[in-house]
Amino acid sequence: MTKDSGVMVVAGWEDDFSLTGLTTEMLGLARRLSDELGGPVSAVTFGKNLQSLSQPLYWQGADEVILVEGCNLEPYQADAWLPDLSRTTRLKLCSSNTL
Repeated sequence: MTKDSGVMVVAGWEDDFSLTGLTTEMLGLARRLSDELGGPVSAVTFGKNLQSLSQPLYWQGADEVILVEGCNLEPYQADAWLPDLSRTTRLKLCSSNTL
């Protein structure tokens, strides 16, 4: 991992808007990896009305939070999320000059 690259974690939420255990675990592992090898931890989450959900992602180790909002993104449907996740990943790669 280079200094400009990093780790991206897709965040999942429980029905009560708390982070899933898996998301918390992945952010912790991403933070350790990033601290050891360099680069930021990015967390991306999908849904609607997400603004208040960004803070827990920072608390769990994210350096950057990407909120992808849309009415068609909730509940989870892979077909709806995939184009936005792909676009987000490409934008992150381009901005870190790794392409």
